[in-house]
Amino acid sequence: MLWRAAGEPAADADLSAFPDGAEVSPWAADPVEWAVSTGLLRGYNHAGELAPGDPITRAQLAMVLLRQALAAVEQPALHRFQFVHLSFLFS
Repeated sequence: MLWRAAGEPAADADLSAFPDGAEVSPWAADPVEWAVSTGLLRGYNHAGELAPGDPITRAQLAMVLLRQALAAVEQPALHRFQFVHLSFLFS
């Protein structure tokens, strides 16, 4: 979702650096490589796994979204998003 929102940018991260990097499905390789190259995904647990077949936990998603928000401020060219002002919903 974040990869598509960023315009589906190309990335060339080395997923073999993760113990389970070879388990990433071919259809997900580009988004996962982008997320790794931008630092959104860094692996978790003591082994640094990506766990591509596991559901993401609420805490893991919160961390990814926090990293995305911080990166959008620090590196806006890598994280191009169109933010919509939603104040009209509350008027």
